[in-house]
Amino acid sequence: MVREVVGSHTTVDVTEWFVRGENYVVASVETTRPALRLVVKLEIPGERPNRNFQSMAAIARPVRAHTAAPTFEVVAVDTSRTKWPWEYLIVTELAGTTWAKLYPQLDGAARSVAHRQIGRSAAQLHTLRFDRFGQIGPHGAVVAGTRAVAALRRRALQRLRTARYRDLLARLELWRLTTGSALRAGYGEVGHMSDHRPFYCPPTTDH
Repeated sequence: MVREVVGSHTTVDVTEWFVRGENYVVASVETTRPALRLVVKLEIPGERPNRNFQSMAAIARPVRAHTAAPTFEVVAVDTSRTKWPWEYLIVTELAGTTWAKLYPQLDGAARSVAHRQIGRSAAQLHTLRFDRFGQIGPHGAVVAGTRAVAALRRRALQRLRTARYRDLLARLELWRLTTGSALRAGYGEVGHMSDHRPFYCPPTTDH
């Protein structure tokens, strides 16, 4: 698969397995002719319904083109499964250490510096504007968009799996509804925002 994308004369070596499941695989690979470091993701759909390789690629392209936030370059993506039994996403691998590995090694001062760096990248992402809130689809547009609070609730219900956290969400919803009537009189509708920024998790090198 990688040879088909990069070139038939290249050699491909797996340098690290990040995930090696039955239906989902993430690997770091190195190629020669050309010399590249890539991350390859293969998936048989079903286990991760909230993730879509086409959407991940669609998000990464404008982030890379229009912001200074570091992210991967999309090399290839295919979710048709016409030639291979998996959906696949192949991207360039960014040099560096993942936040999960780096965080425990940092002292308080270094963590503060790192948090500011993350904040600057997040600010870059907020320069990308969409006309609605919601999930970004495979073509880079918001699918079935709504206002901010409704989109946040829908996203939370997709991600929350345990009854405890779903109950907490319901309690927060109740709090919002009961306090909203008091706030509306002086401050406008709860949850209203004057502009439309994207609601999504920025792409990272985590897996």
